[in-house]
Amino acid sequence: MPAKEEDGAELFYKAQALMNASSSGLLSTNPPSSMRAIAPGKAAVSWQQPDIRDGTATNSWEDLAEAVHEMGEVLDLLDQMVDKQTLDFKPNYNLGFLGLPPMLGPHKQAAQSLSVAIIFALHEGDSESATTHLRALLGLVRGSQDKRFIVSQLVRFAVASIAQASSWDYLQSTNATDTQLGDIQRDWMELDFILPTERALEMERAQSETTIANMRESRAEFNRATDGFVAGAGGGPVGSGDFAERASNFAKDTWEKTKEGSKEAAWRVAWSYPDQLRMLIGSQVHIETLRLAQSNGNFSAAIQIQKPRLSELGISDDLRDEESSSYSGKGPNLETLFTEGILYTDKLIKKLMVIEAGKQLTVTAIALKRYKLRHGNLPADFAALVPEFLLAVPLDPVNAQPLHYMPNADGTFLLYSVGEDAEDNGGDPTSTNPKTFWWQRGRDWVWPQPASAQEVEEYFQQKRRK
Repeated sequence: MPAKEEDGAELFYKAQALMNASSSGLLSTNPPSSMRAIAPGKAAVSWQQPDIRDGTATNSWEDLAEAVHEMGEVLDLLDQMVDKQTLDFKPNYNLGFLGLPPMLGPHKQAAQSLSVAIIFALHEGDSESATTHLRALLGLVRGSQDKRFIVSQLVRFAVASIAQASSWDYLQSTNATDTQLGDIQRDWMELDFILPTERALEMERAQSETTIANMRESRAEFNRATDGFVAGAGGGPVGSGDFAERASNFAKDTWEKTKEGSKEAAWRVAWSYPDQLRMLIGSQVHIETLRLAQSNGNFSAAIQIQKPRLSELGISDDLRDEESSSYSGKGPNLETLFTEGILYTDKLIKKLMVIEAGKQLTVTAIALKRYKLRHGNLPADFAALVPEFLLAVPLDPVNAQPLHYMPNADGTFLLYSVGEDAEDNGGDPTSTNPKTFWWQRGRDWVWPQPASAQEVEEYFQQKRRK
């Protein structure tokens, strides 16, 4: 139980009520976007633009000023998260997945509100307010650190991603002080993502155990857990068509219900036990993968060790093939009902790697900004940042090697992680998906540099033509 003065839940509840009571049309339809990617390795500085636009709608800064003013009380409450260590929404883990507190949507909404406020404050040259809003946003990330649901951690990753984009825009400011930057850097460094995710995996494994036991004891629990998909498929309405059609539909409906009942019985006496065992071993593999990634600082190596261990259990994308089930038809594959969750956890671990790399790049970019403020130029290498701005040379969590950095003659710099494939492509920001410029979709994860006014205008002209 956190100390009352450290818990920001009551403040958050008040802010949520105000957010629900009044919502600005501009903020819900055309908010300014932090770190808008417009080309590989380039992003638009939102607060420097002449207006607020997304390609289909344009608003003035006066419009945004009015919208921010309207949510002033909300921002005042959220800003107090700077001094809070947790957000205790009192989840009931004994209820399993039903104990999840209904705060996930509002959590992200609050983060987006703070992001908008940061952009507006930067546009106004108010670095003090921008700093407070950004530290409050990081407080939202910190406050949900101990939420032991996987979905809670995924929302936390999303909020951290918003904070990364907002930090990028903040770093383009010309009047942020070294003290303000130091506070933000410290807030970032104090965030932990790996251990909270590990605890969420442990809790989800325990909840799955409880769910399986309840499903074996109760048909209602079985149907609820399978989300209603095992109910009889049924044919057409009995009153339609001629007698032969009605008889055929009745036979099909009866057969489907018989099959579903047989499947439920087969799950209880046979399928559930190997499925449960695979789930337990697979969960342990994922937990050990996170522990190895944390101890070695190397996600790529940990994931490569994980893959064959899961393959030995028969856990692969083939599990989603309905033809692999003893019965064909619609609905979940009951033979692998809980094993399939292990496949989704693979994606969770990759998202965690992305957010860890983003955190390290953000902290490093702040350190570079602080160095330039004090010394008037960028450092030649990372060694110049230690120990004045960083405790050690920053490492890439993908491969445990130093992040890549090079100062450019024009005062910009190249800073990047090697990305998901763990291959150094020389700082290539090009995405394998030509439809996106987002920096963490590139061959290397390159910290974007500010786009010029001409580059921004060309981007929006192309967007309007589409």
